[in-house]
Amino acid sequence: MSLWIPTHLIIHHSADPDGNGLDFDDYLDFHTRIKLWPDIGYHALNEEVESNVINIYGCPLTKPAIHCPGMNSKALSFCFAGNFSLKPGPSDKRILEAVHRVIIPWIKFYKIPLENIQPHRKYIKTQCPGILFRWAKLIEEIKNGI
Repeated sequence: MSLWIPTHLIIHHSADPDGNGLDFDDYLDFHTRIKLWPDIGYHALNEEVESNVINIYGCPLTKPAIHCPGMNSKALSFCFAGNFSLKPGPSDKRILEAVHRVIIPWIKFYKIPLENIQPHRKYIKTQCPGILFRWAKLIEEIKNGI
């Protein structure tokens, strides 16, 4: 068995409304039962539950996730729950939580260069992570934290 070492990080959105409850199990069910993937397609998911922002780990970091054809073997996947093609987001609170608790530790551990952190839409025809996703804010916070 070869060792998987990611060189990229791809940012996604779930493309559905982020409810006030925990949606992780719904995504897991959709990916495994409907799409017939072996696991959820994200290494981590950020969502707001009531007034709390949480990051939930999905597919183990020891293996590629199924999230972006052509990049699965190279990229970690991080998803923000919500549809940022319909409304601006994610909030500052969610971005800060994701960046400081998950994204910066990942990029430091795997030595992922800033230019290898990309939106899903860079690799396939999609709006993901949404045309209203606050990409500049995300990159600014990453730069401030590394």
